[in-house]
Amino acid sequence: MTEHKPVLPALTVSLMPDSRIEHTPIFERSERGYEFDALIAEALGEAERAMTDGSVLMCVGIAGDSAPSFFLDVPVVERIARLGLAATVRVIPAAMANERHHKEAICPRLDTHFQIGGDDVDPVALDDRIGVTASERHIKGMRPGGSGPMTHRTNRWILGTGYERRSDIAVQLEQVLDTLAPHTDAVIAELDRANADAAVHLVAFYVDPLTVSLSREHLATIARLRASVDLDLYRVDSLQPWV
Repeated sequence: MTEHKPVLPALTVSLMPDSRIEHTPIFERSERGYEFDALIAEALGEAERAMTDGSVLMCVGIAGDSAPSFFLDVPVVERIARLGLAATVRVIPAAMANERHHKEAICPRLDTHFQIGGDDVDPVALDDRIGVTASERHIKGMRPGGSGPMTHRTNRWILGTGYERRSDIAVQLEQVLDTLAPHTDAVIAELDRANADAAVHLVAFYVDPLTVSLSREHLATIARLRASVDLDLYRVDSLQPWV
């Protein structure tokens, strides 16, 4: 019996000039793996050396047996915002990798939410402290939906859109960030008070190639909120169960 060896995603990170005329990458590296982290670090180093402005950090993954993960911790988000970069993540199923044009014919199922998490976070009191009503609250030790074997590992205050079928996640992201932006000082005060973490979490179930774009303005707002960025990407054969 032949042992199946997992096929790692093929990753490429480029630093592209934001120009309709110039298409030559300022930086480009490729490798196989599940995480973009090392390639992104190289690209940001090059952006700082080149003192580039108005460029786009382009992360492309050709999925192997599973999709690559994409995570930007708070220092990296702040670094990207300081450099004035936009970011684009594109994931292509391996079976479609050689097609000349990749069009998102089937709208993915998307959910965007901002969360504050920590053992000392009070998810109920946060509504008044921040001035925004949560769409969801997690209490440490309680079971999601009141049943099942799993329990919440920490307290979380969550503001999200819920799942929608959209071609572009930017609409959801803007909705969440526009709600939070006027309350940035209150968010930071709570992070400090409760020694908590903040994250912008983007979840996508997709059939066709998926593109997630983070504008300079969005990344600047996320940096001011002292939040990380986490993409959970799930390739499915059909979205029929959710239609």
